[in-house]
Formats: sequence, structure tokens, C-alpha cells
Amino acid sequence: MLHGSTPAAEDMRCSRTQMAKKHRRAAGQTGTEGLLEIQKQIYNYVKENEKATRRQIMADLNISELELDKQAAILRHCELAKGCKEGGQVYLVPFDY
Repeated sequence: MLHGSTPAAEDMRCSRTQMAKKHRRAAGQTGTEGLLEIQKQIYNYVKENEKATRRQIMADLNISELELDKQAAILRHCELAKGCKEGGQVYLVPFDY
């Protein structure tokens, strides 16, 4: 369970992820198929760089923090990206990192 989250919040997060995966599987989508252009840009940026901080992504892709939050959540639900903490720094990394 994530620090500060409740069991109910964890259950909801898991069900959203399961729904996203199920929807993509039913649509025959893999990788970046079915993603919005901005989601593809974020995913490809992270994949090419192996890991990236929020600040790097926002600066290099010229997107706001709010936009990054929304799009990164979708990438996490689709199990294409995840957060990873290394040396006190949080990175967005490919899901298979």
C-alpha cells in the first residue's frame, strides 16, 4: 500500500488499472496503440531516456504539471510507465524498468 493511502483507495487504484488493461486487451491494443499523441510523446520520451524526472519531462515536452499528472496516471493505469525512486529522486520509468 502506498504511504498515506487507505485500503479503499488502493482497491480503487487496482480496479482502474485492471479496467484499463482489460479495455486495451479487448481492443487488441499493445504498446502505444490507442494512446493520445501527448501520451505517446511522454511514453516515448521515458522509454528513450530509460527514466526521467517530472521536471525533465515538463521542460523537454513543454507541458504543464497538471497535464503531466493526468497523462502519467493513464500511462500507469495501462501499465506502460511507473514511478521509481532512486537516490532520493523520483523518476517516471517504463513499466518493465
